[in-house]
Amino acid sequence: MSQKNDHSRPVLGSRPRQLLVLVAGSALIVGTPACRQSETPPTSSPEVVSVVDANTRFALDLYHEIAPQPGNLFFSPYAVSTTLAIVYAGAQGKTESEMARVLHFTHGHEDLGKGISVLATHMQNIQRRNRVALLSSSSLWCQEDCLLSRDFVNLVREQYGADIRRVNFETAPEAACSEINAWVDRKTNHKISAVVGPAEIAPGSRLVLCNATYFRAKWAAPVSLKDTKPAPFVADLGKTVTVPMMLQNAELRMIDIDGISLLELPYSGNQLTMVILLPNAEDGLPDLERRLTIDNLYRWFGQLDQGSKQPTVVRLPRFGSTQTIDLAKRLASLGMVSLFRQGQADLSSMTATSSLYISGAIHTAFVQVNEAGTEAAAGSWLRASSKSMTRSFIAYHPFLFFIRESQTGTILFLGRVVDPTKA
Repeated sequence: MSQKNDHSRPVLGSRPRQLLVLVAGSALIVGTPACRQSETPPTSSPEVVSVVDANTRFALDLYHEIAPQPGNLFFSPYAVSTTLAIVYAGAQGKTESEMARVLHFTHGHEDLGKGISVLATHMQNIQRRNRVALLSSSSLWCQEDCLLSRDFVNLVREQYGADIRRVNFETAPEAACSEINAWVDRKTNHKISAVVGPAEIAPGSRLVLCNATYFRAKWAAPVSLKDTKPAPFVADLGKTVTVPMMLQNAELRMIDIDGISLLELPYSGNQLTMVILLPNAEDGLPDLERRLTIDNLYRWFGQLDQGSKQPTVVRLPRFGSTQTIDLAKRLASLGMVSLFRQGQADLSSMTATSSLYISGAIHTAFVQVNEAGTEAAAGSWLRASSKSMTRSFIAYHPFLFFIRESQTGTILFLGRVVDPTKA
């Protein structure tokens, strides 16, 4: 974008002492079959390739930032980076450079917006063709008298497809929060109903940027409820718990590499897949996490994608999780510092005021994996004998999982399961 500032033509009113609250809510639900239809993927576009690579690198950085906390993990790097891209469109100076570095943005604002827009259209086409729900929506909630640059508003509406709505944070914060939460609840099919409350709306709040991402899909190969049996799962710290272990028997891609097994479980239409990374050792998750680098991930996924499908018996536990992440803290640790500091943030391409900054950033994500798909007997977990002609994959101890779009490689969701009995 050659010139981002246009403060002479206000769109929404103006006021000093401004700050911005960023709220990202992501929902995933998983759940059975349909046919694949061909489509020319947008992988030939350098803008899309750059956006996908940036999202993957950011996904791993954010994962490593939150991985030290105990328990299951789940988030949507796609939702977070897309939401932050809207803020980035309004950034200048040090704030812009910090955001570009943390988010791995290498293209200019116009090319970045084009790449995100083309990718979003690609995701919409997948949804229409394959009987899956894959929705990502963004909205900007402005104080009634807040002034925004016309160039910024046009960019947000045209390239990011975001809604811009007026509310009154100053005198009616509860009503404003209710409107925002109702929007997220509706966009996530009632899986995430509360992402922001009056306590998060500090005095002087001017804007709330919100993203809601929802995914629901059936498995490409059927998984029967009657085949699910209770089985042991060696959770973190060596504790064994009993979990409902699902059974799937299908032709799947699976590889063993570097002491881990990778398995691809396609959803209806075969364009969206869950990839599970299972360490060979029961206590191998920490070592796998240490080796989770961008080079290794590209190499592992590349070999998996080149593998042939073979008959495979899969045992996978049912699991579900709802996660809330304080993004402001995590992003600041990654180097996105000035954005969250009053007097240091430079969002001058968004508004004429020099006092606008992000006071908070929250990401909430939900996943449920069961026999229907992803809506996001004892001893049966033992490996098959070498005499069997059918390969087996039994996830009976902690593992990582990715949900990605197979043509572009976009990572939509990323998670860790250490105890399926816990949310």
